[in-house]
Amino acid sequence: MKIRLSEIASSFLNENVNSINKIVYHGTINKSKNYIPPIINFEDEVGANFGSTIEQAENAINRQNELSNRDDSGRILKYKITIKKGLKVTDIGRWYPNRIFDEIIEPMNLKYPKTQYHKGLGELDISNRSADDIIQIFIENGYDGLIYDNKYEGVGESYIVFNKNQIKPIN
Repeated sequence: MKIRLSEIASSFLNENVNSINKIVYHGTINKSKNYIPPIINFEDEVGANFGSTIEQAENAINRQNELSNRDDSGRILKYKITIKKGLKVTDIGRWYPNRIFDEIIEPMNLKYPKTQYHKGLGELDISNRSADDIIQIFIENGYDGLIYDNKYEGVGESYIVFNKNQIKPIN
């Protein structure tokens, strides 16, 4: 039996494509009514993060308190998220743009622009990428979210979405 290279490549790619439509949790110290997690947070981390367990959400609240030198009990909110084509990645802990680029985008050989046009200067190499740049790279490669086995906030799968339309609050 002959197996074509295209079948092997297709099989590999399909292993890494995940579709998610499920209820998840988000821990926050934000008290706003009808709160939707931002796609880029106050620390310029990429994506709105959600966990599959309440423990992950509780630990996310603890992390937010440590970062902001607060002692807020926070709240755990329930959402339904949709990821049509998710990329399975390793948990890198903090989802800063340059870290994602170095630890996920380049090693996975995703396509990305190497230069950017600047008026008066022409094409220059891109050395520092914003959260928006990173999200755009994933989207241009066909992904609308990331899926990873959480190593830091607790056991279970976690998710990052790139668009607020993928998030629906559940009361």
